[in-house]
Amino acid sequence: MREILELLNLRVSSTTRCGDVQRKAEIKLAQVEAKARDLKALARVLKDLIRACRAGQPTDRCPILKSLEEKRRSDDGNRKAKR
Repeated sequence: MREILELLNLRVSSTTRCGDVQRKAEIKLAQVEAKARDLKALARVLKDLIRACRAGQPTDRCPILKSLEEKRRSDDGNRKAKR
């Protein structure tokens, strides 16, 4: 909604041209497409984890939880390395 209002507010400005609106729309499109790629990648990872899951296993053998723990450890290690 905020972006739509920004675009509509450009109409009020006498110095704004259609090309300005087009550039802002192109930037937003690139952001949306990047987010869509990220979501598709996340969906693939989740599907793989769900396929690897064996519902009857105890949680200490759950591939979903193991993957999340590994990701957390990796993120924690990256934070420590940056300090």
